[in-house]
Amino acid sequence: MIKVKHFIISYTVLLTVLVHRRNAYATQDTGGFLLDTIFPVAFCILFLVTWLWAFIDILKNEFSGYNKGIWLLVVRAVPVFGFILYFLLGRKQKYR
Repeated sequence: MIKVKHFIISYTVLLTVLVHRRNAYATQDTGGFLLDTIFPVAFCILFLVTWLWAFIDILKNEFSGYNKGIWLLVVRAVPVFGFILYFLLGRKQKYR
């Protein structure tokens, strides 16, 4: 449970930085509200949802040997590419 809290806190901080980064460019026009706020927030939400989906899918299903632990480690250690690898390769390894 503590790791989930740390994960949520770290991505909340990332989201806050992305939302408020426009303040650093106050003298420049960097593309408006849509590019500076909406797209980064939408990307963070999409990333968080897909990461959680992969993590929950791994926890709910059975794997052979140590594959479950390995996939949990991969998705947790390399979040950006871990869930992509899991959806491409790992879902084929679970018991039906």
